[in-house]
Amino acid sequence: MKKIFCVTALILALVCALSSCNQSSSPRVETPATTLGETTTATSEETTPEVTTPEETTPETTLPEKDTVYVKEIKCDSITLLRETPLVVEKYKEPEEYEPVEFRFAFIQAPEGTSYTTDPESLANNPNRVRINYEFLPEEVSNPEVVFEYENKNYVFFDEETDTFVFLKKHRRILVTIKATDGSAVKTEIEISAI
Repeated sequence: MKKIFCVTALILALVCALSSCNQSSSPRVETPATTLGETTTATSEETTPEVTTPEETTPETTLPEKDTVYVKEIKCDSITLLRETPLVVEKYKEPEEYEPVEFRFAFIQAPEGTSYTTDPESLANNPNRVRINYEFLPEEVSNPEVVFEYENKNYVFFDEETDTFVFLKKHRRILVTIKATDGSAVKTEIEISAI
């Protein structure tokens, strides 16, 4: 920091000396900034430094388009177990306010002497695959995409290709947040339990 001030003082002294030799021209000298993004400018006629800052940038905001229909609610009343014959499971009970919707299903054990793993073949043969059934209100939203947020557990595998949760162990549960991606910030939470 002392070096910057010494260099600045030296440059100002040179500018003053040059200006006394040649009164007709006022050389403009830019010195290193004392803080990031600032430039100190000095001329022979001014002795106080002028501080200029870079133009402020504002983040781009997306204004709502005229015909865009945003998600107002995400409803989830059932899940589907992807077994040989798919099985729809209704919600376990009506949730209290601010509670997640709860679903329970009967876990099918792996054949004796084996266990379910994240190996592709084991995942493909696992009958404890769950697909979440959800709908938007209003139904004709412009962007019907969602993301699933969940805590990464070693007993549940999320298959991104099919948007399914695969339970690897019995007596486990997972909390899943379903979020709209249209900028509406609408979300809903569900809890799935393998019993």
